[in-house]
Amino acid sequence: MRTPVLHISLFISLLLAGVLSIATLGVCFAQSSFTSQSTTQLSNEDKTGDIFSPSRIQVFDKQENLMIDEAVAIGDSSYWLHHSIDGMPSIAGTPFLDERCSGSSQHLMIYGHHIGSTGVFGPISKSFKQEAFDSIGEIKLTVRNAEGISKELSFAPYCAARVLEDEQVIQQVSFSDKDEYGEWISTIYESAQARSNQSPQEDITSQALSLVTCSEDIPNQPWRCVLTCLPE
Repeated sequence: MRTPVLHISLFISLLLAGVLSIATLGVCFAQSSFTSQSTTQLSNEDKTGDIFSPSRIQVFDKQENLMIDEAVAIGDSSYWLHHSIDGMPSIAGTPFLDERCSGSSQHLMIYGHHIGSTGVFGPISKSFKQEAFDSIGEIKLTVRNAEGISKELSFAPYCAARVLEDEQVIQQVSFSDKDEYGEWISTIYESAQARSNQSPQEDITSQALSLVTCSEDIPNQPWRCVLTCLPE
């Protein structure tokens, strides 16, 4: 009489293990060696340059449907990978600005988890494929300064690439002059797998924006998808 009970217990254990595996399968972490880690946890009211958190990132498709609408945190990346914007533990975390960026950086980088096809930055995780890239419309980044004044920045997709997590060129956030900025823009465009017909802004005062997430559906892979956008 004990055998059926044992079989049922084993079945339940295997079922629960399977559920847990499915639950974690779609969670892919955006940050590995792509950013340096701070040893000091910062609150969501701390600043990086003149950008204050919480900011907001919105991505629309070509039909103006909202694909992504997320708060953007400032501060310790290792903290925001596992916490919501209100500080609660969260498997989805909160997208965050690269700690090397400031409001005056010519290249802003924002990292977010890839959770399935719709969670956090999941909708752009395949944007290195031309068809997926072509479906992306306007990108809006709303930032808030120390006085609480918000400013909305509008971007359009420029190119997207699937790169290894230790890729250095895409991580450059500041440039010495207009020529260096122009060379960088050209380099990432030529090396991208998906591209637009948009001409790059050569003015050094313009800001490029890159959204970074895992490109793979299976966690702990070394590949990242980087969607780089330029001002409209």
